[in-house]
Amino acid sequence: MSDKLYKYVGLTVIIIFVICVSVKSLDLNTQVIEGLTNKKDKSSLVGDLVKSTKRDNEHTKDALLINKYKTDYEDLILEMEENVNLKVFELITQVKSNDYNKKTMDTIKKINKLEQFKLTLDQTMKFLDKYSE
Repeated sequence: MSDKLYKYVGLTVIIIFVICVSVKSLDLNTQVIEGLTNKKDKSSLVGDLVKSTKRDNEHTKDALLINKYKTDYEDLILEMEENVNLKVFELITQVKSNDYNKKTMDTIKKINKLEQFKLTLDQTMKFLDKYSE
């Protein structure tokens, strides 16, 4: 009985091993075939990417109607800039110069992020000014 058990266990292990090797070789084979058929010229890929990006930009321009709502967008940017300035001022009043604990450092980080956002607003305003020229 024990001989038959060892025989069946050994046979099962060999069958599982053969199946694993077969599956791995088939997977490797499909990767090689895909690699051969999907080769494209890099300039072709870049060209496709440029066309796709242009198409996306045109879609976004059409959705935003920048020429029609330019003054509204400018007003929005100006109001956001004032809002950020007020928030920075509010946060500055909370900073205690003699105590740089975690709360104070978190407040300083918020101020720095808001200052970065002000730069983004400025760059967006410049883009808006150039867009309609």
